[in-house]
Amino acid sequence: AKIINREQEIAGINDIGIPRLSCPTSLNGTCGTPQGAFTADLANDTLPAYSFVTPDICNDTHDCSVTVGDNWLHTVLPDIFKSPAYLRGEVAIHVLYDEEEGSFIQGPIPNLFISPYVQPTISNVVINHYSALRLAESQLGITEFLGCASGVAPGGGSCPVGSTVDIREIFNF
Repeated sequence: AKIINREQEIAGINDIGIPRLSCPTSLNGTCGTPQGAFTADLANDTLPAYSFVTPDICNDTHDCSVTVGDNWLHTVLPDIFKSPAYLRGEVAIHVLYDEEEGSFIQGPIPNLFISPYVQPTISNVVINHYSALRLAESQLGITEFLGCASGVAPGGGSCPVGSTVDIREIFNF
């Protein structure tokens, strides 16, 4: 497996999402108008089977405040919520955080699943990036899961607890 830095381009994937948004540092601020192929696909009801949208390194709160990240979500999520595909129940949003402030995976980390058909649920089931990968693979009909999502660590060793959890069962979707 090749490790790719965040700043490097991933071969075969085009940047068709949402161009960088400058978000304010004041709470509940709006970052401007999102535009790009993703927002056009939302408005025109032409989303692909799977879309992966990630904010830049500032709006994802790695290099900027949590408030900036909240404002990014506050700006982008309404476009998704009003899209025809979301209103038909064909879109699920997974907001996955990868670390908590000041440490690396030492406590609970929020993961949000938002959809018109997901019942409000609070779960203490341990999930991680591998179970999120497993969810994406399942939703795409892939049955041979990659890496720890399959329960087998690449190169040997062990997988973290929660790697093979079927997130669909937690949220009944």
